[in-house]
Amino acid sequence: MTRVVTRIQLLALVCIPLLNRCSPARAEPALSSQVRIASTSEPGTQLIVTGRVIGADGALKAGVILEAHHTDATGIYLAEGATGPNPAVAARLWGRLATAADGTYRIDTIRPGAYPGGSAPAHIHIHLRDGRKEQWEILEFDDDPNLTPAIRARDGAGGTFATTRTVRRDPAGVLHVTRDFRLGGAR
Repeated sequence: MTRVVTRIQLLALVCIPLLNRCSPARAEPALSSQVRIASTSEPGTQLIVTGRVIGADGALKAGVILEAHHTDATGIYLAEGATGPNPAVAARLWGRLATAADGTYRIDTIRPGAYPGGSAPAHIHIHLRDGRKEQWEILEFDDDPNLTPAIRARDGAGGTFATTRTVRRDPAGVLHVTRDFRLGGAR
């Protein structure tokens, strides 16, 4: 019994000072279901992306973390010497939100440009996190001249969950796109 007590005392002598140096866990501030990635002064055409996140069971999912990043209107993620808001992605135009109680979200940004000299369609990268489950998606625009027939066939299937989505312009000139996501990746 004295060995057990001695070991506990030894552990206390070693561990308590270490625990005192630990900083308390900080909860992430409450996230809104809307995020503004690009300010209204950012060069480019204003774009609003809306949609819903749906679980594999078909139910709308609240509280899913959605991170989005994309290039600027000229196709550049991060100008030379600039720093982005999230070191995990090399993009100046980046934002994070959590889906609303009804699974909806809204992103206010600009339409991204295609990579300079490249043939890939312009797109927005979207990272979904639901607890420990993660999923990467993209959003492409159906009027992009870099969409080949093969890309259209691959990315246009899946109805409301399709990667390539229709772009519409409102009377004020703002572009609107709707993109829903099904957790688990099934379309």
